[in-house]
Formats: sequence, C-alpha cells, structure tokens
Amino acid sequence: MNWNNLEFTDNKIYGDRVHNGIPFTFDDVIVYEDDSYVIIQEYYRFVNDETLYDIDNKVSKLLESKKVIGINPGEFWNDNRELFFHQNFYKMGMAPGPLHDMYLQVKSSIESISALHPEVYDLNTKPIYQSSYMSRRGTEKRFNFFRMCYEHKDKMFINYWNYHWRWQNVELCYFNEWNGIRFPYFTRKQEEDTKEKRINGDYYGYNAKLLYDAVSLLQESKFNIVLETFDAGPIITEKSILSFLARRIPVFTSEKINRKSLEKLGFYTFDEIYEGFDVEETLLYNNRGGYVIEPEVSWELNKDYYLQWKEIIKKVNSDWGVEYYKSKQDEIQHNFELCKKIDNNTLYKSIGELFDEE
Repeated sequence: MNWNNLEFTDNKIYGDRVHNGIPFTFDDVIVYEDDSYVIIQEYYRFVNDETLYDIDNKVSKLLESKKVIGINPGEFWNDNRELFFHQNFYKMGMAPGPLHDMYLQVKSSIESISALHPEVYDLNTKPIYQSSYMSRRGTEKRFNFFRMCYEHKDKMFINYWNYHWRWQNVELCYFNEWNGIRFPYFTRKQEEDTKEKRINGDYYGYNAKLLYDAVSLLQESKFNIVLETFDAGPIITEKSILSFLARRIPVFTSEKINRKSLEKLGFYTFDEIYEGFDVEETLLYNNRGGYVIEPEVSWELNKDYYLQWKEIIKKVNSDWGVEYYKSKQDEIQHNFELCKKIDNNTLYKSIGELFDEE
C-alpha cells in the first residue's frame, strides 16, 4: 500500500459497513502496510465471532514482526483486549501523545471532512464577526462560556444548543430558557442534529456535512473560542482543527499541553493571546465530573479561571484582537497549508519518519 494514497476514512466502510451492518473483512481492517509498519481499523464491534477469531489471528501474526498502529477515526481506540497489550501495538488516543499519535488524530479529523467535501479547501468567506463560539452539548463549563461570550454578542457569532449529554439519543436541552434567552440559541442558523437524521441516513456523510458547514460558518469570524470534548484534561479532536481549516485563529480553552502538542506537528498556536494570564495554573479547570449542570456552582469553584477567560474573550474582541488578526495572516495561512499537507501525505514520507522523530 502506497503511503501517498493513505486514507483513514472510507465512505464505503463507514457508510455501508459500520452503519448498515455489513461485517468487516481482514482487507477492510488493514489501512496501510509496509515492511515495518501496519495501520489497522478498529474492528471488534463490526464482525461476528467467527470473523473476529480469524482477524485476531492474522493481527497476532502481524504483531510478531511489525509495529501495528490501531486507529478509530474521529474517536479513539476502544479495544482493550489482551491481544492489544502487545509491545508492538500502538493505539490512537484522543489525548496528546507521541508524534505518530498526534499525526493520526489530526489526519483523521481533517479527513472526516475532506474525504467527502474536498471543496472545504476552496471556502473563502470574509469575516463579519470578530469572534465565534459554537457548542452543541451543554456542560457547566460550556454554559459559563456562553454567558461570557453573550456579553459580546454584538461582535460575536454564537451558536449554543445546550443539548443534554444524551443528545445523540434525544434532542433535549438541559434547560430551554435562561434570563429570557431561549435554547438552542443561534446567531446564525445552523442545521440542528437529530436522532432521526443520524439513524435513518448516511451517518458518515451527514456528520461530514455538519463539520463542513461548521468550517464555513467559522470563516465568518476572525477568532474561534474552542472548547474540547472534555471539560478538563488534555484532549484533541476535530474541534481543535476546524479553525485551521477555516483559516482563522483558534482560542484554545484547554490545557497548555494541547497547544504544545499541536506545535509538534508544526502548527502555530498563537501564544500571544494568553500572555499576561496564568495559563499554567489558574487556567486549569476544576472539573466536578458527571453530567450535572449547576453553572453557578461551577463558577464559584473555578472563579479565577472564569475571570481570566472573561478578560481573554474581552481581549480578542477588542482593538487588540483586530490588529492581532491583521498581523497573523502568514501564520494563519501556514496552518491551513499544513492541514493540506497532512491530508495529502506530503508532510511525512512514511509512518517510519514519525517514529524516527520521537
């Protein structure tokens, strides 16, 4: 298999197999193979017992002579059976990790859009808002960011669904109203995700279109306030990459390790935004865990965190943000071009190069 043709996302697999119940074969599982390395798709959920036994045996033989990297595009490797504790097995996670892991995460995030919508690279909308904030699922942290962003609603594009954590099964808001504001709240109308659309349609294609639309909307602002999947702890998903594809400036609200991990791949992460703020200590969010929504309790527990973020949001929406955006066009374009290189396999010539640099 040619590295130059490496693709992680395949509409045939994700449309026909994962969502229509057609079992994986061993050929489906192998994404890439050379003399030293193999990349495999997670498969245990999509095969019957007999096929699982057969594929396990073949993967076991691969592990005897090659390094095997397990991926689950858009998510993380979930198969923790004994087979995958082998010293030659490396699994893709969501948290910042070794260089090869970061590369796989970012590449799969980009491909989740570009595989069906290559025109994402042709989007060219001029920004009409200073910044933006989009969040589908509601949490204490995400709601408090909504409150802070809402103070700048004249300069910001804000789409906040406030969906319950089980939004994938029910379209339910945690609460439908706050201080006269109705949820979902949209500055710019965006298609609302529904259970019916996910189950009865082409999920992979539907999700790719949602992400493509998100990139298109993000182009309408200069900065994007980025809240990752988890409220606390290091994690990188497509949420951290969308701003790069949109040719805009991401404002990362997660831990500093996220930004530094993206820098390993060559991305510019705009550290000047955080200058003057205690990003190492105070900006670490105290997560209570669970799915409780008591924003005022969270605010008191994380008061220093929120007060600093209130100032950062004010900063990017000020004259400073206007001038900073103008001054960073080369860096913005660099990040965009880097996404294309990762997508078309020209940043590295082989998976071996990624391991050699670690």
